[in-house]
Amino acid sequence: MRQLTSSLAMVVLAVTAQSLATAAVVIETVPVGNPGNPGEWAGVSYGGIGVDRVCGAVDYTYSIGKYEVTAGQYTEFLNAVADEDTYGLYSDEMWSDVYGCKIQQSGSSPNYTYSVAADRADRPVNGVSWGNVARFSNWLHNGQPSGPQGNGTTEDGAYFLNGATDDSALMDVVRLSNATWVIPTEDEWYKAAYHKNDGVTGNYFNYATSSDSIPSNQLINPDPGNNANFRNAIGSPYYTAEVGEFENSESPYGTFDQSGNIWEWNESTLIGLSRGIRGGNWNNFAEHLIASSRGQEYVPTVKSIIVGFRVASIPEPDGIIFQQGVNGYAGTVDTSLQEYAPSADNSLAAELSVDNDDPHQSGLTSQVLLRFDDIFGDGPGQIPTGPGVTINWARLDLTTTNPGVGARLHRMLQPWSDTDTWDLLGSGVQSDGVEALSSAELVAGTDGGVRQGPSSFDVTASVRAWLADPQSNLGWVLLPTGSNGWDFYSAEGAAPPRLIVNYVPEPGTLAMLLGGASGLLVYARRRRKTT
Repeated sequence: MRQLTSSLAMVVLAVTAQSLATAAVVIETVPVGNPGNPGEWAGVSYGGIGVDRVCGAVDYTYSIGKYEVTAGQYTEFLNAVADEDTYGLYSDEMWSDVYGCKIQQSGSSPNYTYSVAADRADRPVNGVSWGNVARFSNWLHNGQPSGPQGNGTTEDGAYFLNGATDDSALMDVVRLSNATWVIPTEDEWYKAAYHKNDGVTGNYFNYATSSDSIPSNQLINPDPGNNANFRNAIGSPYYTAEVGEFENSESPYGTFDQSGNIWEWNESTLIGLSRGIRGGNWNNFAEHLIASSRGQEYVPTVKSIIVGFRVASIPEPDGIIFQQGVNGYAGTVDTSLQEYAPSADNSLAAELSVDNDDPHQSGLTSQVLLRFDDIFGDGPGQIPTGPGVTINWARLDLTTTNPGVGARLHRMLQPWSDTDTWDLLGSGVQSDGVEALSSAELVAGTDGGVRQGPSSFDVTASVRAWLADPQSNLGWVLLPTGSNGWDFYSAEGAAPPRLIVNYVPEPGTLAMLLGGASGLLVYARRRRKTT
C-alpha cells in the first residue's frame, strides 16, 4: 500500500486561513493521449447499469487528475472563497456525518474559516454537489483567487453559473469553449479509466485497475495490483482510502481509484434533472465498478457522502483563435433561418437551432448560417495570405445547449447577412451547388448525435479553400439531418462559436529576412511553451 509522501503531508499544514497566503492547490494530472479513439457500448444491455450509450471516444489530448480531489485541497478552496459561502460550497455533513470527510466550519458569516482533520486531508472530499464541483473548477480556471463568490472566483470561467443553485438551472450549465480546468465529460472519465492506452483503438478493460477481472479488496502492503476499495475494505472510522492507496492498481493512463473509493461526478446529463456519476464507492459491489455501469442518477444539487470528484485539464489550443469578444475579435456573424417564422430576424438570438421539425410535429425546417469575417490579412491576430503559408488544421468549436441529432455543414457560395430571413433568402438555403456546395464538408452527430457541451469539428478543407481565395469566405450553412433539433450558442451567447486555425509559419513568426540575390526567406518558428 502507498505510504503518505512528504508532498501530500504538506497539504495538512496548508488548510487553514492563516496559511492561505502561501498555500496553493496542486492538482497532479496524467496525460490522456491517443486522440480519435473509438468508444464502446455501456449500459444495461451490455451487462451494466443505465441507459445504453457509446462511451470513451475522445478526439483530443487532455489531462485528468491522477487522484480524486482531497478533503485537504477542498478545504483550501473553502478558505479562499467561502468566508460567507453564498452558494453553499460547504455541507454540515462533511463534519457531522460518520462517513463525512471531516472538514469543519468555524465562526459565522461573513467570517467563516475551515479546517480538516489531519488524518482525513489526503482522503477524497465528499458531500459535494455537482454545482460545488463546477465552482471548484471555475476557481482553478481563474487561478485560485481569494475573495467573495462571484464571476472572478466561482461563477464564471470554465462554466457560467451566474448564481445557479437549483437543479433546473444547474442542468443548463455547459462547459465553455475556453475552459481549462473542468469536470470530466463521461467520455473523458471513461477513457482515462478503462482504455488500454494501446494507440488509437477501441480496446478497453472492464475495470479501472488495468484488468478484466473483478478486483480484490485486500489491504496488503505492497499492493499486489488489481485492487480497489469496495465492499467496505477500509471500514470504520475512515471508510475511504487515502488517494492512491493501492499503488499498483492504476489505470493504463496512470489514474488511481476510478474503481471504488468514492463515486465521482461527470458532466453527462442523464434522464430528467440528473447528472452522471461513475466508478462506484467504498461500499458498493463490483457491479458498480465495471465499465458498462453508467452509475446512478443524481440531481446536481445533491450532496452525498458517497460522492466526490476529480477534475480534468484541457490544454490551450495550439493555433490562432477567432471567437467573438476574445482578444478584440468581433467578426463572427450568425443567424437562424426559420420556416415557421419566415420573416424573423434572429441576428441577436443567443442560441441557434438546426431542425427539420420546428416546432415539434410541424415538419418545418430551421437552418443556421455561420461565418468568421476578417480572419485573413496582415494585421495582428489574422492569418497571412503570402507565399509559404500552409493551413495544418482548422477546428470549429460549438457549445451545445440542447443535444440533438446533428447537422450537415455546407460551404456557402452566395453572400448573406445576419439580418437575412427565411423569406429573404428564398425559402432558406439550398445545397444545390449555387447557393451552397452540394456536398457537405462534414456531418455532425454521426456517432449518436451531438451531446451537451462543447463539440469540435474539422473544417480544414474550408479554411484551406478560403486561404487560396479569401473573398470566397462566405461561411457555412448548417442543414438538419433529422427531427431531433440541435441548439448551440451563437456569437451573442455565453460561449460563442470558436474557429481555431493552426498554420505555418506559426502565429508569432519572426519577420522574414531577405538576404542576398537569392532572396532567401528565413523563418524563425516560435516554439510553443509546454508544461
